[in-house]
Amino acid sequence: MKKGSNIFINLIFFLGGCLITYFALQYSYFNINTEVNVVETLLSLIIALIGLYIAISIQKKYNKNQSLHSIVQSKMDNIWNGFSIFDNQLNDQNTIQLKIVTKSFKSLYKELNNLKIVFTTFNLNATCINKLEKSMEAFDTLITSDLPISNNVIKLSNHKTVIKDQSNLIHQDIVNSLKEINDIL
Repeated sequence: MKKGSNIFINLIFFLGGCLITYFALQYSYFNINTEVNVVETLLSLIIALIGLYIAISIQKKYNKNQSLHSIVQSKMDNIWNGFSIFDNQLNDQNTIQLKIVTKSFKSLYKELNNLKIVFTTFNLNATCINKLEKSMEAFDTLITSDLPISNNVIKLSNHKTVIKDQSNLIHQDIVNSLKEINDIL
């Protein structure tokens, strides 16, 4: 916006305010009572202080919950992104190396453990995280123990439907955890 048009707008508002003030003074809208009622003044101050205290305490609680929500949300996003990447690798290939599976689950368990620490520290209900961890453990057992392994390579081709079903359960548990986290916070 140009400087000249900004001054013009301010001048219009100034002149409009002057006109409103002139007409208001002509009709005695601004009669001010100079007597002070001590009781009403004290009550007004006390009520204002109580309102200020309530507003400050509500704002503090809101800021605490907002900070906690952003921490938990980012950790859940990391878990979901990590699992989605791993799940896509499983769906795209017929075989996968055991070290990739171990590395993926290790990073997922680390993120879940960090999330559980946050829940424990803030005394939040961690049942959704525990359920997600059990689902991950079952998926880990399915891939590393139940599937055939030869030369540190896991063969996935004959078990794609079971793997897909289990990964869908984990995705559902992640969504339920996010839903529960939003309800808690």
